[in-house]
Amino acid sequence: MCFSIENSWSGQHAYEWHCGSHSEEYRQQPQAWPSPHDNQWVRKRKERLFQFLFEMLQTPSMRSCIWWVQSSSGTFQFSSQNKESLAQLWGRRKGNRKPMTYQKMARALRNYSRTGEIHKVKRKLTYRFDEKTLKCLQGDSNTK
Repeated sequence: MCFSIENSWSGQHAYEWHCGSHSEEYRQQPQAWPSPHDNQWVRKRKERLFQFLFEMLQTPSMRSCIWWVQSSSGTFQFSSQNKESLAQLWGRRKGNRKPMTYQKMARALRNYSRTGEIHKVKRKLTYRFDEKTLKCLQGDSNTK
């Protein structure tokens, strides 16, 4: 079902977020990466939810949990039947002690609306990556 990707991430290294042409700055500050919106350097941290969701959208075995509605615009949708499974997978990936619920994960998605990385679409369980965030995620996945 939705748990086939679980062992693909060791959890030992933070997801490195690179966006834009900051290569010289990056070499000077190897413990940081740029935020896709404010181009500020932030401390290295674990993978963020929008990065995890993008990875799941690129994983064919996760299509029963999450899928592209329109990949060119960054619009995606959660399965009403498997949204809890995806949330639990995210919680384990983060290393949470308590199980993650879709309700908690949706709260994080709503917070992304404030910061601009993801926006809610007026359709049940449907969201859209911000254009700049989507370009950065696509660029990062193309370099792997």
